[in-house]
Amino acid sequence: MAENKVALLGPTGIVGEATIEVLLQELDNDWEIIAFSNKELSIEFERLKKIYTFPITDFKQLRKKILEVKPNVIINAIGISDRDLAESNKKTAWQVNVQLVEHLVSLSKILNAHLISFSCEDIFDGASGPYSETDKPNPKNYLGKTKLAAENIIISNLNNFSIIRIPLVYGVSAHGKKDIVARIIDMLKQNKKVFLPYNYTTNPILSEDVAWGILKIIERNLTGIFHFGGFDYVSLKTFAQKIAKFFNLKLEIFSHSEDLFGAEYGLRQAYSEALLSIKFSSISEGLMTYKYLDREEGSEFERLMNY
Repeated sequence: MAENKVALLGPTGIVGEATIEVLLQELDNDWEIIAFSNKELSIEFERLKKIYTFPITDFKQLRKKILEVKPNVIINAIGISDRDLAESNKKTAWQVNVQLVEHLVSLSKILNAHLISFSCEDIFDGASGPYSETDKPNPKNYLGKTKLAAENIIISNLNNFSIIRIPLVYGVSAHGKKDIVARIIDMLKQNKKVFLPYNYTTNPILSEDVAWGILKIIERNLTGIFHFGGFDYVSLKTFAQKIAKFFNLKLEIFSHSEDLFGAEYGLRQAYSEALLSIKFSSISEGLMTYKYLDREEGSEFERLMNY
């Protein structure tokens, strides 16, 4: 019987899917992985111990199931990360990004479990990025305010926690999730104008890199605040241009909103890389991995790109 258990919330998200795959492949057999999902998984995992499927915001049921499982580690990969969605649906954003964390903090205290939760670059104001772990948060949008509120709840109530702040994430999904790379390629293949809702500087990170970082944190039982991020700091416009060039597509028509134009976000990753003995991918390295993983999934890109 396994002595260690990981409860992972959100296995169908881009980060959650990559994380569960890496943990199942790399953790020893004395670890059990239990998934808590809002919807059925589209793919099967041989070593996955159990899957609970119900609305995760049903906090009463969540509490009951977590207490039954008694995990050593709780990974919260559920959250609203879209700026516009958080702004237009503040009640839902608060429920998912803050109230869910409140319940997980309570459960972590009862079980003495290691809580791993995600935050984002929006807790900063975008005035002087990239930001380090010691820089003072100053969110300017509602998304950032919810994430900072969740961070404060964790820090104020737990010692055994890891908060992972991440910038823009991209990655292949077997559950139909369209990341920024997939959306840009779709627009280019259909000869549509590439429109980005924002243009700002950040360091996009591959979801598999996030997953490997989580694995290291679990293996080494590390706590605190960690900044993950890709090697390259670029504007979203430059990121789109790099995607088009990598996939041999033409990017002739481009536009973006003036909102956040020139804002400098991004996260300095040197501390996390040194502590975890890991190297986060550059954009070209990340896109090579993306292309390989997408081929493995047998998605529409495989037919479009003639792999």
